[in-house]
Amino acid sequence: MTVTEQKRDLSVRAAPQGLLWISAGVFLASYLAVCIVSAARTPLWMDEVLTVWIVRLPSASRIYSALAMGAQFSPPAYHLALHYLSKLTGTGYLAMRSPSIAAIFITGLCSFALFRRYLGDPRAIFACCLLLRTLLPFAVQARPYATVTCCFAASLLLWDGYNRLAGWWRCAAIGLLLAIAISVHIYSALLIPCIGCMELFRAFRTRQFRLPLWIALGCAAATILLWLPLIHALSRYNAGDTGSPSYYAKPVLSGLISAYHDLVFAGPSNVILLFVAMGVIAASRLYSSPGSLEVQENGEPRRGESNKDFWTAVFGTLLLPVIVFAFSAAITKTFEVRYVAAAAIGMSALVAGSLRNVRLFGRAVPFLVLVAALLTAGHRPHYVGEFDRQAVFQRLGGSYPIVVADGLQFCPLEESAPPEIRSRLVYLTLPPGVQSADPTNEHQIERWKAIDPSLPVESVAEFLQRNEGFYVLDTRLSDDALTNYLLDRHLIDLTSQANNVMIYKSRSLPPSDAR
Repeated sequence: MTVTEQKRDLSVRAAPQGLLWISAGVFLASYLAVCIVSAARTPLWMDEVLTVWIVRLPSASRIYSALAMGAQFSPPAYHLALHYLSKLTGTGYLAMRSPSIAAIFITGLCSFALFRRYLGDPRAIFACCLLLRTLLPFAVQARPYATVTCCFAASLLLWDGYNRLAGWWRCAAIGLLLAIAISVHIYSALLIPCIGCMELFRAFRTRQFRLPLWIALGCAAATILLWLPLIHALSRYNAGDTGSPSYYAKPVLSGLISAYHDLVFAGPSNVILLFVAMGVIAASRLYSSPGSLEVQENGEPRRGESNKDFWTAVFGTLLLPVIVFAFSAAITKTFEVRYVAAAAIGMSALVAGSLRNVRLFGRAVPFLVLVAALLTAGHRPHYVGEFDRQAVFQRLGGSYPIVVADGLQFCPLEESAPPEIRSRLVYLTLPPGVQSADPTNEHQIERWKAIDPSLPVESVAEFLQRNEGFYVLDTRLSDDALTNYLLDRHLIDLTSQANNVMIYKSRSLPPSDAR
């Protein structure tokens, strides 16, 4: 077969570009619809509630003061941005989550532009479907993790562009993006050594030292000095939480392994998508004739120095969880996958870049993208502490106080429960000498009580002196110890269970009111 005939054969067998882009459009439409519906309807979980409470404070100075009192452990830029946005949009669910939705879409756009340079259109689109699906939980949260990921994705694209065509403005933009990321979350400072490692790998390979980029990274790192007083204040609160024996976010090796797993196998849907993709590649090996498998995708270099820059970015990005884990183990004692969400870019690129570029796979990408769209359409966000509230509330008769024994539930219920329920809610703190295995929730609520004295929080001893009849709600999803404290003193009995919520009543509650 001549070269001309081979090219003609490839054009016949390759996936039609129109079908490829149509399927990508269907996926994006499905993704956007799921983001909007989920963001508008899903109750805020605890950290989001605290974000909204900060945003509602009347001034920038009050916001900074609340953060310094431990309202949340982050710099004020994200909260200030939402504060001023809320003056136009209010603080509804969708309004508070819309910046995260926009940030994840920009992340996908920047990542696609980077992947397309090296993988061609089909594999780049597949990689972005995998990436966006992994980042979907962060797209529908009023938290700064989507913004951090967006800044990192744009920085990667600029770094790769700087490798192709030097320009001081790219270095300046990288420094600015990293500074913005640091201003919304302290852990973002660790993006700097991550990109620094990429640059060191490249410098070792090319024997080039690019001073403008190192200056930009240094300037971005220096911006953390702006937040040192706040960091110092927050470190005291952090130490009080992390020292507990069952602290939920201890930096343990299993947590690091789980983070890498969650960055690509984010739920059964991603596993299904990858399984189908592997099946397509296996089928191509089975049914294609020998020597006819590999194809040259549009714009993809098969080999050369430019491909090495791509893999440098991939493996450099995959170092982020290790860098954050080491920092957590040595200093903050707190590690969570949400702190390394940006590494999902590297994981998606690794998967797509490792796929064999075969004809049948290229032709099947539109089908795979439609599978991703279908899986996305069936997505339902899950938040810790979420439950069927109506099924619980209808069992809480009378007007007796409702003690929320789990801090993960208290803040969301205090924010969005019906008024007749909210007016009865109370959170009780344990007496001195009685400790929870993980008092993080109790500490956080106590800090908010100092910020907002109207919050219905009081000591268990004072509450029991004034109230004989009351209910207790507990999901047992955290290690809060109030329920056990009341059970050990034979003050409450379990009366019913609605889904994952156990409903207790005080022994002095009249039987006619215990439903």
